[in-house]
Amino acid sequence: MVPVSTSDTRSPNSTEQLQQVLRVANQYAVPLWTFSRGKNLGYGGPAPRVNGSVALDLHRMDRIIEVNDEFHYAVVEPGVTFIQLYQYCVEHGKKVWPSTPSLGWGSVVGNVSILTRFQPAC
Repeated sequence: MVPVSTSDTRSPNSTEQLQQVLRVANQYAVPLWTFSRGKNLGYGGPAPRVNGSVALDLHRMDRIIEVNDEFHYAVVEPGVTFIQLYQYCVEHGKKVWPSTPSLGWGSVVGNVSILTRFQPAC
């Protein structure tokens, strides 16, 4: 296997910072390798696969924006873990809880497309 070199690493903590990184990457056609909690187990790890890539680490974007009891959804940033979401639901008396497909450290956004759903609390 040929080693891949990363040209830089960025770790924004806001949407505005992320937008700045994306603008520059787009302007100069720089490939990005994005991950949120650093595991990327399904893709073999957080290391980029293309030479010259910028590793875009989104773990600092970890705010929970909304958890909706009526329609059973959450709006979260990419760095939110399942345990953070669960604790938020408990602390705010939510009537839903996340169905967690991993240990608590897993990224909600990293798993949401195939594994996560909200269930009504009984």
